[in-house]
Amino acid sequence: MSISKLLPTHAQYHNNPIEFKTKNFTFWYTICNKVVFPSISDLKYTRAPKSYAIPDNYSIITTWGKPANLCTIKGYIKYIDSNPVYHIYYGSDFRFEVTSNHSSSDAATKALKAINEQLKKSRMSGPFLFGLHLKQVQKNRPYCSKPYNSLSVSTKKARARIIAKKVRKNFNQVAKENLHSKDRVALTKLSYTVENTSFQIEFGHFTIVIYSGVEDYESLKNATQPLISELDELCKVGINTANSANFCPWCQCKKTDLGNLKNRSWKIEKDINLMASNYLAYPGHIRAPLFSMIPLSHWIPDELHILLRITDRLWSL
Repeated sequence: MSISKLLPTHAQYHNNPIEFKTKNFTFWYTICNKVVFPSISDLKYTRAPKSYAIPDNYSIITTWGKPANLCTIKGYIKYIDSNPVYHIYYGSDFRFEVTSNHSSSDAATKALKAINEQLKKSRMSGPFLFGLHLKQVQKNRPYCSKPYNSLSVSTKKARARIIAKKVRKNFNQVAKENLHSKDRVALTKLSYTVENTSFQIEFGHFTIVIYSGVEDYESLKNATQPLISELDELCKVGINTANSANFCPWCQCKKTDLGNLKNRSWKIEKDINLMASNYLAYPGHIRAPLFSMIPLSHWIPDELHILLRITDRLWSL
């Protein structure tokens, strides 16, 4: 139903308004002037996850509510000292005003309480009241990357993947230009920091995890939790280092047994289910395996550690 049919006294403020519906209310908007934004260096955004760009010298008339109880306000945003200040005018001929230099939602909540003093605990979405979510507003914003701290977690990870792909592509090109074609070269790891958040990206045939933080067991456990739920294909064990006395993921041999090819059968002796339920059952294990769904017969040591072990044996001859 159009606003003119609902309440003519509110329709006088609108001429072909923009209509937007939520679960609880319908909003009607009339943007009063051309939407402009400050320079990229001064541009501010609403809080994540939406992070709408905030225009400058921006005026809008908003009517919202249910058919029996509509309200109309005039919103105005002006940057002062590179920060947006929010004004809301309400009442007959918009004679009353509330302001906030904190956020659009703070101004909206103040206005809602002023309009109806009985609504002491009511809150209102500032972006909705000021129409900052409208595509008619956001389409004119400068095309630039949002500040890192205003991005959602999923967007931060997506940006990390993009950076990783571009770095890997550039690395391969530079390596091709500066190394012999028969040289075996590979980018194995990328580590960088954005706003005190550390990103560790492992390269291989497939990139399976991108996570922020230090490279330790607990960080990897948290980062791989979604992967643990979705994939039954990989494994990482909470075992001692490769040079410890009890080092082998498969059997219970000790470091002193290395090279003993006659007196041992060298078969898989450990049980992954037992390790998952009680990792202390086998010497050398300090934490439960993260991926306990893979049988030990499917674990494959990486090429680097195989070569290191062969080198150790050659040096000992």
